[in-house]
This record gives sequence, C-alpha cells and structure tokens, in this order.
Amino acid sequence: MSKLSLFMVTSLILAGNSVMAEDVLRVDSVASILTGYFDQSCENDDDSFGRTANDFAEFPISINELIDCGVIGSLESSTDGSLSENGFEMRVKTFAGGNEGSGDYVSAYSLNETTVSFTILRDAHVRFESCESGFDSDYYDMGSTSSLGTVVLTNTMSEAVVMQRWTSSTMNGTRCGLFEEMLEAGSYELSFEFDAGSSCNCGSSSIIQISLEARPVPSMTFFDQITVDASKNVEGTFFVEATSHDETDLTDAYEDLPATISHSFVGEKGGSCSSVTSSSNLGRAKVWGMANGNVLLLRSEAIADSQGDSNAGSCDLEWDAYNYYNFDFDLLRASTVTLERCSDSEQHEFPGEGSGDEDFGSTECRLWDSVSGENFFYSYLGADGQQCDSVELRLEPGRYQLWTDSRAHSTGFRGHTTTAQMEVIFHDLADVDRDGRINGADIAVLLGSWGACAGCPADINGDGHVGGEDLSRMLGGWAP
Repeated sequence: MSKLSLFMVTSLILAGNSVMAEDVLRVDSVASILTGYFDQSCENDDDSFGRTANDFAEFPISINELIDCGVIGSLESSTDGSLSENGFEMRVKTFAGGNEGSGDYVSAYSLNETTVSFTILRDAHVRFESCESGFDSDYYDMGSTSSLGTVVLTNTMSEAVVMQRWTSSTMNGTRCGLFEEMLEAGSYELSFEFDAGSSCNCGSSSIIQISLEARPVPSMTFFDQITVDASKNVEGTFFVEATSHDETDLTDAYEDLPATISHSFVGEKGGSCSSVTSSSNLGRAKVWGMANGNVLLLRSEAIADSQGDSNAGSCDLEWDAYNYYNFDFDLLRASTVTLERCSDSEQHEFPGEGSGDEDFGSTECRLWDSVSGENFFYSYLGADGQQCDSVELRLEPGRYQLWTDSRAHSTGFRGHTTTAQMEVIFHDLADVDRDGRINGADIAVLLGSWGACAGCPADINGDGHVGGEDLSRMLGGWAP
C-alpha cells in the first residue's frame, strides 16, 4: 500500500481528530512575595526589605543585605521559578543571622510566600516532590535558629485540600518527600509559605525545592499487581547506658504505605548524656509506593544520625537502618517502558567528631523477569553523591519484579541518609507520542515514518519497517 493511499484511508479519522495532543497543565497566574528584616540595637531600629513577582518571567527575586552598626548581620534570600513540560518548579534559598565572630547577637528573619494557580485540562496523574535542606553555622551558641513552612495544594472549585505538607530544614542534611495522586480536570492552587530566622552570633541557611508535574491518564490498563513486599528495620545501641533497640516491620498492602519506623535514644536529664535527645539522633527507615494508571513508583529511604554529648565521649551511639521494597506484577500487553531511577547517598558531619567515628550507606535498584531471572535494569550506589538516569525498554507480556533498597549506618558523631527511587511509566506501543491516547496524532507520526525505520517509535511490531501491520495494530487499539 502506498503512502498516498494510506492518507486517503485515514483522512476521515484525521478529520475527526485533527487536534494534536494538548497540554495537560496550564499555569494561570503566579504571585510571590519575599520579605525580610533585621531587629537589632541600631539607630534606625528595624530594617526591613521586600520584593514581589507576578510572573515566572520576573524570577528570580532576591534580597541581599548586610548590616553593620556594632553588630554585623546579613540576610540573603531568593525565590526562583520556571515552567517545565506539563508542570513547574520552584526554589527558595535563605540565609539569616549574625556573622560568626562578630561578638554579639543579631536577629534576622525572612519569609517567602508564593501561590501558583493552574488548570488541569484533563484527568491527570499529578506528581509533587519537595526537598528541604538546612545548615546551622554554630550548634553551641546560646542563640536560636529555625526554618519551617507549609505547602498546600487546593482544588479551588470545591475548596478541598488535596495535599498539605509541613516542611522544616534539617541540620546538616536534606529531606525529600513525594505526593502522587490522580486528579480530575479542574482548577487548582499550590501555595507555600517558608521562613527562616536566626537570633544569635551564628546563622541558619535553608533551601526548599518544589516541583509539580501532571501526566495524562491513559484509558487502558497495563499491569495486574501480584504482591507488594516491604521491610523496614532499625537497630541502635546507646553505649553509656548499655541499651539497645531492634525493630522490624513488614508491609504487604498499598493501604499500609507510606510506612516508617523511627527511633531515638534520649539521655537522662541532668546526667552525663543529657544532650543526647530525640532531636539530635535517630534511626529511620521508610518505604513509599504507588501503582496507579500507567505508573509504578517505588521509594525507600534510610537515615542514621548518631550525635552524643561533646563533653562525654562515652555517650556515643550506633545506628543501622535498612529497608527494601519489592513489587511483583503481570504485564498485560507489550509496552514501551520509561524507567527513571535516582539514588542518593549523603554523609552528615556533626561537631565533636572523633577519629573512630564513621558512617556509610548504599542503595540498590532493579527490574527483572522474575521467571527467567533476566535483568533489564540494575544499579548499585555505594559512594556519596547522587546518580540519576532514565532508560527506555520494550517489554513483552509476562511477570516482572521491581526492587529498591536503602541502607545507612553511623557511629559516634556522624550520620548518613540514603534514598533509592524508581518510577516506571508504561505506554502502549501504538501510543507513539506518549500522551496516553491512541488517535489521529499517532497516525500522523506513523505515516510520516512510513517505510524502513529501524528503532523508531512508529515501528510498533519491531520489524525495522513501518507498514500496514503497524497501522492495523494502531487502529485495533484506538483509544481517543
């Protein structure tokens, strides 16, 4: 069959489906207010600053001020944002406090308030991710530092709160969270309020990163869940009191996720280990998962922080945190699969570290055929840093298994956080433009690729040639 005759055969289909794949999300408005002030014994009393932005094109907005009237203080704060494919990203950075060594106290404060109004044009799978990190420059100063905020996602028509997260930066560390949900077409608003302050001869810095992405929901089912198997384990030893903690928890249903084990040792008040508190040491193991529409998401996180009393070396701690997340499923139809993997291993250092203190961590991610044992993807991270990659696979119907695990260990005045995450997105082979539909837009791509075309998306049957069989399979799976 010639290309001309194919155009004639499909002209009616294209005429009734002439609109190409539309965007899933549209940003309607952005409003951001950034304020900051110093409060100190200066002639002018309070010094305050403010900035605003009403469009992504106006970012970044920033405040950068230095005050010196006997007490040296500085304030640096910024808000940045950008549009991404079917979503947007926001980033807030703040430092506030007195310059170390100035010999006196200064109070500085910064507040970031941003609201993004957007419309989901058709039912979509929405992914929201946030990461908070922080650093205090002097743990033993008598002053105080803080950094916290809230993030809220609201359906503006029903006024229902879809998601709400409390955020606070961690000392010398980073914490990330995920939210995944299937949302109906409509109007929504994402707002966040994030502040950082310091009142001391020290400073606090904080970073929050937010991204929201919407993907179309396909009209077809790709897999059947077989089993969910998640294990969380935390072990700890508090040397001076000769006490230990060992806890394991198992999960075998999505209704039980996310699931976390968290434990801290607390020193006796007035004793030699009184500064060993629940806020300064912990072992935590967390697993998170979702199977919805055409998306599978697995995430495992392990944290081990051991901080004793700097004046009592015998108050050291030892932590081990380990978890894994295993998902078995039957793939119902031949699919193009996009697998995105991110592994992160981060070291924490705390004041008072000794020569014998240590920490380490590792992550593992895997996709394989659970019958034949064939690996389609495998990664291991044992060194500090972050590794992310994305691969595309073509999988035939069959039984498969996804796996992530995360481990962290610390002793003395050290800490470690590891995170392993895999997201697998399934597309029907005939959905060549990956918009969750099989319609005229896909036929247009197929016709434009007619003939020899090894490895191209329109080669649905994988024979290195785009022809009549590929067209028949596309029409057989028609799902506009």
